[in-house]
Amino acid sequence: QLSGCTINGSNFITGGCGAGVVDNIVFSGIGSHVTITLVSALPLIDDISPTNIDGAGAYPTIDANVVHSNYGLRVTSDYNTLERIGVTGAWINDFSLEGDGNLLYDVWAWRADNAGVYISGSYNTIDGSRLGVNNLLAGSCGSLATNPGNTFYGVYLTGSAQHDTIKNSYLGCNGN
Repeated sequence: QLSGCTINGSNFITGGCGAGVVDNIVFSGIGSHVTITLVSALPLIDDISPTNIDGAGAYPTIDANVVHSNYGLRVTSDYNTLERIGVTGAWINDFSLEGDGNLLYDVWAWRADNAGVYISGSYNTIDGSRLGVNNLLAGSCGSLATNPGNTFYGVYLTGSAQHDTIKNSYLGCNGN
């Protein structure tokens, strides 16, 4: 299991292992609608094999604001699935899809300083999501105090983004 891993002096894996293997991360048994407050920025999702993150019944929200993180979840590789998970408060984008063929299903993003979802890759899909709408207040903008949206965009598609799909989703409460 640890073949090829780099481990620091505190016995934490710092890299080198798991490359090329499909990673499945499932949140379960931790309650419902939990908030994960970051103490450091999350690593890129950039492996050559897919990473699948499923919030399952926990529906976790990652609070990226505390660490002044530029990105909540940044995906630079292809064919990853992120479902039933939210990001809030990233200093640039809550979700950033820079790879191709990724799926965001039943995700939520609000309070990003730029976009809830930034897409520069192609053939990505957003389905059943709430962007600029607080997960707990889905479908209602409410007041800026309870549901502040994103500063500029719910979804921002760059010029290089081709054939991306957004369906069955709420987009609202954003600056633009």
